Amino acid sequence: SDHLPLYRQEGIFARAGMAIPRSTLGAWVGQCGVQLQPLVDALRQEQLGHRVLHADETPVAMLWLTSTILTARRQLSWPVEAGNESNWLRC
Repeated sequence: SDHLPLYRQEGIFARAGMAIPRSTLGAWVGQCGVQLQPLVDALRQEQLGHRVLHADETPVAMLWLTSTILTARRQLSWPVEAGNESNWLRC
């Protein structure tokens, strides 16, 4: 819901009087990805060091209490057993 594509950002900047081409914005995103790759690698190594990783996208209805407000939420959950890297998504 908070996604803001580069073409929209380009338009926002243009309306503010700053001509920043989408190609420049894309290059900046790419540079951020390159700079963050060591962090991605370190997190992946940490995760692979554990026997089980718990992560899921199966929606489960649950009630969530915040302060005095009770709301319905969806939880996503699944366990993955480590050891066979072919089952892991590549980053």
